[in-house]
Amino acid sequence: MVNGMLGPSSLILPVSGLAAGWFTSTWTLLLVGFLLYYTAHLIITHLGKSPNIKYSILAHFNNNYTYMSIYSIIIWLSFVPLVVINFNLICLEIVGLIGYRSDWVVLAVSLFLVSGTILSRMLHWA
Repeated sequence: MVNGMLGPSSLILPVSGLAAGWFTSTWTLLLVGFLLYYTAHLIITHLGKSPNIKYSILAHFNNNYTYMSIYSIIIWLSFVPLVVINFNLICLEIVGLIGYRSDWVVLAVSLFLVSGTILSRMLHWA
């Protein structure tokens, strides 16, 4: 799980650093690193005693769903900027492949990602 979170983050941070600068990149790296470390710590500490990751995190918070909900919201919010940066990276790569800037790239990538998400959910691929 940690590799699944660390991989996309490490691919995007250099690209976002070019646009945002070193100060923003530094605090983003520290925030993402802290969230990755804390999540891995929760899972490693409690996974042997729990049937899955949800219950291991819940055990860390003494079975208090309020704390787990707050933690889940923070984790979800931490992925929102990464999704936006990933989308921008895909569009930049396509513009680089076709060789010119087009407004249709954003629309095409949006439609492809939304339709792919709907299709994968309907066919239970995820």
